[in-house]
Amino acid sequence: MINIKKLLPKPYKGFSLSEIIITCFVMAVIMLSISEFSWNVFAFSSKNSKVLEMTDQSRIFTERVTSQILMASYIFPSGIEIYLSTDSKSFSINTDDSIAFLVGDASGDYIFYSFFISGGDFYEFRAKYPYTWAENTNPVNDFSYSYGVISLLGTDVVSSECTLSYSLNYENGITDKVLLGTIGAVDTTASNALIKSVEWDIKISKLNDKIMTIKGVSRNVPRYIQSSS
Repeated sequence: MINIKKLLPKPYKGFSLSEIIITCFVMAVIMLSISEFSWNVFAFSSKNSKVLEMTDQSRIFTERVTSQILMASYIFPSGIEIYLSTDSKSFSINTDDSIAFLVGDASGDYIFYSFFISGGDFYEFRAKYPYTWAENTNPVNDFSYSYGVISLLGTDVVSSECTLSYSLNYENGITDKVLLGTIGAVDTTASNALIKSVEWDIKISKLNDKIMTIKGVSRNVPRYIQSSS
């Protein structure tokens, strides 16, 4: 005789409440782990992206400063105050912590440039009008204001922890083809100092407080300068 009970399908037995709770708990733990891992990956990627962005930004303005200093015909010595203005902003800078210099143009005149830090931002200033530099005169004696345009080159600079230093031109010797001689008893803060190069240590907060060093050397200093002490 055929056993009909064995042929009939067994009734489906569902999950118990405790099994459902355990399953939900396990799934929640797995989802939480995946979510935390994804967040860590996103945070790491975002941080690396910002670091790369800041590194690229710092490289750009480092190259900009060094290339402009290379063409400088005159670099202002330390301790000189200059007022800068644009159509929308104005700045008062001091060459103790800002760089100011003149670059010769095709017409024989000179364009004033400056690199400076203000409010944690790194700017480049370019004068709108040329400067006429007469032979055997010192620009620093009558240069205190310039009107022009600014460009933002970098951000997140810790200005209080940046240092700027200057070096004299071959012990302050005159190397111009027309003028000969030396100017004695001067240092980089003297008004008649012939500055040849600059070294600027700049701290960037988003680069793990990295110190970036900008070294700029002019190939044209000096052009015209007084030859007596």
